[in-house]
Amino acid sequence: EDDIIVKLVAKFGPAKWSVIAKSLPGRIGKQCRE
Repeated sequence: EDDIIVKLVAKFGPAKWSVIAKSLPGRIGKQCRE
């Protein structure tokens, strides 16, 4: 799962946690950021 998050951050940038979180069912932006 971390690899997916890293790729999404690279794609969207670190400010787009809400967008990234939508790509990860069961995760919210704050959880991803941590």
